[in-house]
Amino acid sequence: MTPLERVASTPKGQLKSPYRDFASVAEEGHRKYMAAGCNGCHGGGGGGGMAAPLTNPIWIYGDDDDTLFRLIALGTR
Repeated sequence: MTPLERVASTPKGQLKSPYRDFASVAEEGHRKYMAAGCNGCHGGGGGGGMAAPLTNPIWIYGDDDDTLFRLIALGTR
């Protein structure tokens, strides 16, 4: 199931991260972040620029699994 299909088929508030250990997928996530061009707006280290920083302890839209999954899959448009 693609991320967009998962978002479409899961009621809001019920998406959960499939990763129990973030450290085990951090390197792969960083590669995908750089390959997708996210660094162009969020900065190479995630500190912000044209888009919100990803390193702040307080997130604009919230930091629960469901919100983060939907933001990554759908963006903020």
